[in-house]
Amino acid sequence: MNRLAALLLDRRLVAPDLLATGPIPDLRGPVPASWQGLSRTVSVSEGLIALEADLLELGCALSAPLRRRLAELDAWELTIAGRHIVGAMRSKVGGHVDHVPLFRGFPESVPEDAFDFYVRRVFTVLLQEPEQPCVLCGKVATVHPVSPCAHLVCRACWDGSDFSACPICHRRIDPDDPFLLVSAPDAEDDTARDLVPHPRLRLLSLCEDPWAAAEKCVRELLSGQAALRPEDLESVAAFVDTCAPRSARWLPDVIPSREGKATALAALLARAPETLPDLLDRHVDTATDVLRLLNAAMDGDAGLRRARPIAARCPAGSAGRCWTA
Repeated sequence: MNRLAALLLDRRLVAPDLLATGPIPDLRGPVPASWQGLSRTVSVSEGLIALEADLLELGCALSAPLRRRLAELDAWELTIAGRHIVGAMRSKVGGHVDHVPLFRGFPESVPEDAFDFYVRRVFTVLLQEPEQPCVLCGKVATVHPVSPCAHLVCRACWDGSDFSACPICHRRIDPDDPFLLVSAPDAEDDTARDLVPHPRLRLLSLCEDPWAAAEKCVRELLSGQAALRPEDLESVAAFVDTCAPRSARWLPDVIPSREGKATALAALLARAPETLPDLLDRHVDTATDVLRLLNAAMDGDAGLRRARPIAARCPAGSAGRCWTA
């Protein structure tokens, strides 16, 4: 998977243009015998339903703009992007989830009852927690499943009275009865056991400009007044490293977190040392700043709180060029 796309996915930002290229990833998981050997032609719309059902089981939902963008992909592009999305969300949930991916067989096949399966999973989610993010506005509220497709919308965005189709998938609805009545699944229904790991769904959003999104992430992390958590420092290092040398222009003029500052500069020292002289003049003020940077550049603790073995990994000659500039 494209590294920038993976970093954005970790923040629930989906960049289809980056995800829909390259080899098809293997989406591991059991495939019931009843799903195998199907030779019928499968449409992109059917694949999207299977993808949505898989993501629901993992505690996620597609925003309306993201679903529309995925619907514009061809079957193979959706196969690649969809498998990347499911794989990434499954890794965030953890290995304890016994996930049976409906999307695994796409584009050759999907279960014939994928649509019913998706609707039943929506009911399971709503019975656990009726307040969910609206896929149109993103606000958490009491949402309602549109009939018959079960896409979740709040009444502030859509009440069904003036429309003849679902605002997300455009499937025709009955204006006199635009919402499904949520009911508990039968005890023998396999979906009854599919309690999602996060009762409140996490909304996946469309990322149309991955570079701008990456810049926003870096600036927000480095501009904050609070101390950065270890995972935040890892994100800073990953974004700056992946997007160098462009990321050298993303550092705010003032970086309150000295650990964050050292982490970002260390990533640039390794990947784009030619950008350092000006940045060092602006951001390195004290001998402690220098020590933090050197420690971070050698995979040590930028906070200087604990001693641990460090490994020199600065590019040959780069440190000397920076300090003498």
